[in-house]
Amino acid sequence: MIEPDRKEARPAAAARTPMSLQIIACLINSYAPVKGAPITIEANQEEPIQVVFERVAKVLGRNLVETNTNHQQPSLAVQQLRQPRLYLNGSKLDPLLQFQDQNLLNNNTYTLLCDCRPRFPLLTPCVLNQVGMDQATNRPIVQLTTVPGQQAPYKYQFVRTLATAIYGKVKSCVKLTLQQNGSYAPSDPQHPEMFACKLMHKDRMTFYNANATIFSEDPMMEMATQQYLGTCMNNQPHPNVCGLVECCEDQHFIFSIMPFSNGGELYDYTIQARSKTHNGKLVECLPEDHARGIYRQVVHGLRHMHACFVVHSDLTLENVMVENGQPVGAKIIDFGMAKHTLPRTDGNGCYLLDTLRGGKRFYLAPEIWQPRPFVYDGYLGTVLVESFRYCF
Repeated sequence: MIEPDRKEARPAAAARTPMSLQIIACLINSYAPVKGAPITIEANQEEPIQVVFERVAKVLGRNLVETNTNHQQPSLAVQQLRQPRLYLNGSKLDPLLQFQDQNLLNNNTYTLLCDCRPRFPLLTPCVLNQVGMDQATNRPIVQLTTVPGQQAPYKYQFVRTLATAIYGKVKSCVKLTLQQNGSYAPSDPQHPEMFACKLMHKDRMTFYNANATIFSEDPMMEMATQQYLGTCMNNQPHPNVCGLVECCEDQHFIFSIMPFSNGGELYDYTIQARSKTHNGKLVECLPEDHARGIYRQVVHGLRHMHACFVVHSDLTLENVMVENGQPVGAKIIDFGMAKHTLPRTDGNGCYLLDTLRGGKRFYLAPEIWQPRPFVYDGYLGTVLVESFRYCF
């Protein structure tokens, strides 16, 4: 007797166990910290990684990346540069893919790092106007208005060109405040409030002009890093790191307004300094007590940057500004080659998200060229030697 065909009984599909993802929102937005204890959330393997950002934001009760409320909707390219990123063991995860498509290890718990640092700055609209001619120099008087409205509470008036930069110029400017009679003048004519303004041509940047020459520095990343460094530690700028006062744009330019240092670059300050050697000879170098104080401030500034997981990568005497006074002040500037790092989840050093080695070759320490599991600025010792270069 032939028995009827019987279909083999298949075992019921086991329910997929959600993965327990330990998300560490270890970094910050431009203006508001996101630091805190690790956030543990549940996610299914078939869900896109984008859900992690949504759930982290829900737990924090806020957006991970701040947006401008008084500006037009940013382009898609700007939005992408301002999006947070997830990393597993230093490798970036594609937010559009699912967890099961990422070739993750065969376990249910993953420690991911949520990097909320934008790679594009927050820019506000501004207006650049020529308001007259200086009769003494026969040069135009140019003012920058960064606050919208018919009568802005203050304006910046350009004074002179300090330096020529890759993407434009650096000018000194004086802050003018609105007076009762409707005119603008310094709050204290005897001691006007001075700033430095970097004017950058948009048509020289590859972000705005695809035909522009590609330079090693990224001005947009530089400004985003400065905004970040000004707020990543209790929302307070560091006295030895040059932050941004304002960052704005018009149709043709981007304006980066920074504190003004009246002592110039440390390189020029060192060349012009005079000191006596042990045998009484007068030489061109910094006195030891001045160099020690400046060097200490540079170390403090670097410590702040490294605590914020940023490596300067181009620390030279030209990239330290001096503030005359007692004692002499020092600020680290020029973050065009700065690189972001992430702490290793095993506690052993940092991941360098951009492996490109930058900076000036003769300032590089030999250790920079060696692969190491940790990241640091190998330029600091050269700055000290340069400060004393004629004393030995």
